[in-house]
Amino acid sequence: MNKSIAHAARITCNGSHEKQPHSTVVSSSVSRETISHNKAHPCKKTVYDFRRDHHKNFHKNRLSLQKTVFLVGPPGAGKSTLARKLAFLAGLTCIDLDSYIEQFAMTSIRSIFAQQGEQVFRDIEAECLRIVAAHPHPVIVACGGGIIERPENRSLLKEQGFVVFLNRTPLESFKRIDNFTMRPLLTSKEQAAALGERRAPLYEEVADYTICNVHCTCSVMAHNLLDELKRRSILCPHV
Repeated sequence: MNKSIAHAARITCNGSHEKQPHSTVVSSSVSRETISHNKAHPCKKTVYDFRRDHHKNFHKNRLSLQKTVFLVGPPGAGKSTLARKLAFLAGLTCIDLDSYIEQFAMTSIRSIFAQQGEQVFRDIEAECLRIVAAHPHPVIVACGGGIIERPENRSLLKEQGFVVFLNRTPLESFKRIDNFTMRPLLTSKEQAAALGERRAPLYEEVADYTICNVHCTCSVMAHNLLDELKRRSILCPHV
């Protein structure tokens, strides 16, 4: 990883409410030569754009973000689902960072861990976070559970966005996981508990706002968060 190269990170979206964004070209210290491409990785939805719709007057009262909103929390806390729901309610754009990483690296997270190790994955994760944080317009970002592992990531989250911590207990989050293929660090309840205990202070360190009620539905959490962002003037009427 001693060679800088230019990356073209093409993010593909499908769906009636979404558009195909342009490629993003960046200068990176993470070389794709460090990533194995033995198997083609299927394209996953990465960007959900609810700013435009085929229906007339859809989101005519659309809101604008004043800064990027980052959702953090343990694996299985519901960050990706909440990000999409919030984006839909406000007529905004959200990005799933784990899927972004897989598109960027052109392979699965599990493959990166298995073939290159956690250190390489964290390098790529940090690079992708920097790219997303530098987006010309604020967006909603669902971060991976380990985004807070590195001090530089925590500093970026605090300095460049509004951080929402979904505070589910590790065991509650573990129960919600139906696909462990993207979660190489989480394979048992014991592992989930140990990981959650170690990371809890780091989530609290970066959090500007915490959602604690694990019994709320995603819709209730999204509406409550929408109201909180309006109250803090992070969400304002679109001009």
